[in-house]
Amino acid sequence: MLNLSSRLSDLGQREEALDAIEQAAGIYRQLADARPDIFLPDLGRTLNSLAKMLSLFNRDADASVIREEANAVFGLLAME
Repeated sequence: MLNLSSRLSDLGQREEALDAIEQAAGIYRQLADARPDIFLPDLGRTLNSLAKMLSLFNRDADASVIREEANAVFGLLAME
């Protein structure tokens, strides 16, 4: 879904791209809860992309929260 979001954004379909990346983040959150050893990197990348997309929509407060979540994920990965 991350690739789908990128392609939609490239086509100028920003609302759909945001929708896709939000769905991807939700899916990766669930997967990372079940198997953090496998899915934390994907969750971190997806959250980072979501934060960037939210910034494009001038949703800076939301982007900041997601960026903090991504940083927490990357922090966990750094400790491994």
